[in-house]
Amino acid sequence: MDLLAAVGGGLSLTSMLSSCDSGDEEKIGEASGPLSDDPELQEPVKIGYLPITDSVPLVLAHALGYFQDEGLAVEKPTLIRGWSPLVEAFIANKVNLCHFLIPIPLWMRYNNDVKVKVMSWAHTNGSAIVVGKHTGAKDFSDLGGMQIAV
Repeated sequence: MDLLAAVGGGLSLTSMLSSCDSGDEEKIGEASGPLSDDPELQEPVKIGYLPITDSVPLVLAHALGYFQDEGLAVEKPTLIRGWSPLVEAFIANKVNLCHFLIPIPLWMRYNNDVKVKVMSWAHTNGSAIVVGKHTGAKDFSDLGGMQIAV
């Protein structure tokens, strides 16, 4: 399964992959070696994530082998339990791919001059309440009397 089709808007490697011309039309989409001669781009993908639904595309892409399918070396994703520690891990190059809230990479770039590249916007209009099928909840009124966390 194609990485871009599988994880859609939550994770897009289009800007990184689109400039890679293998010269062989029949092999488009197949791994054909490093994407770049730049040593920095040959580092393994090091995913950092918070345990929230917005990070699911990154973790799922790793679990299903989509990074390897694209010829990328990838390490096991690292669970991080807060936005500040995630930013610190990114700046220290302990992770090099993660989901941030929109203002964070802008602040990192323009306030702290951190080299950061926004590869995809997951969404710009807030978040959603996600419940398991076992709850039987179909709308807000069904949440009455339940214990929920935000």
